[in-house]
Amino acid sequence: MKQLIAICALACVLGAGAPARAETSACSDVAARGHVNILTINILYSDFIGRMERLRAVADFADAQDAAGEPVDVILLQEVVSGTLAATPSLSWNLKHMLRRRGVDYNLRFRPVAGVPGLFMVGNAMLSRCEIDDFSSRLLPYAPERPLGGPGVPVLHEVQRIGIDIPGYGAAAVYNTHLCAYCPGSDRLRQTEAIQSFVEDHEDGAARLVVLGGDFNTDLNVPTDIPAYDLITGDMSFTDSYTAAKKCASCCSDAEGLAGCTYAVPGNTLAGGEPPVRIDYIFARGGFSTLDSEVVFNQPTWVSDHSGVLTRIGLQ
Repeated sequence: MKQLIAICALACVLGAGAPARAETSACSDVAARGHVNILTINILYSDFIGRMERLRAVADFADAQDAAGEPVDVILLQEVVSGTLAATPSLSWNLKHMLRRRGVDYNLRFRPVAGVPGLFMVGNAMLSRCEIDDFSSRLLPYAPERPLGGPGVPVLHEVQRIGIDIPGYGAAAVYNTHLCAYCPGSDRLRQTEAIQSFVEDHEDGAARLVVLGGDFNTDLNVPTDIPAYDLITGDMSFTDSYTAAKKCASCCSDAEGLAGCTYAVPGNTLAGGEPPVRIDYIFARGGFSTLDSEVVFNQPTWVSDHSGVLTRIGLQ
């Protein structure tokens, strides 16, 4: 499934964020490297049986990147479950500790937004090797999920922000979001307009690096989805990192198949046979250059019904 569809009996409520605490990680190597690496991945809330194996594959990937001298500096997660029924305080917490056991430390911010507090919640999370100076989030305009038509399932959506300190560079901001899936493109446009307002409230025209990533459920092959994308790349002045690096706006055909697709990649056994699309993005603006961007987790072992996007952003 492209987007979390909460069990109908679950009420959609606002959850508490992660408590403030002293940061334990830093990214002092970024200045010498001259770029930051950002990863976004929707980790699929509904598959409980194989989730730890899938999460370990994400941890293995991040560990391998670190060993290669290209650590993932910020990880954006969507569809993160928590609570008694989920048997975890947060899958993002599980990932953080998997990485710590591998010697890779991250600071974590997680906020559940949909479900029953303490029992079963779903939300987004952000892990950063860099020190997190501040965290904030905002609920997006309500847009019920309608996979089967009718009134739909009540699900809340959110945008999160962390302010990070990059040694040798300064302050930067990273945003993480998850827009509605089984909804009209007009609903995603309303949610994107709310993200625009949230970004403007926090950035106030500052020239710092700003990154916006996540699962936008926005397919540029669908005309009604284009206005939300155009708002981000137009009025909000963001650059689509994958398009900038690969000169490709949608799923791109190549010798290996459909490069650029981030959901339902051919052969993905978790995607339920839906057609492949590109709906996960990393956008950036302000004092940067896109050095590279690639789709990852697009072959077995599948970590989700989604693939991830890994973007290398040069600092200027």
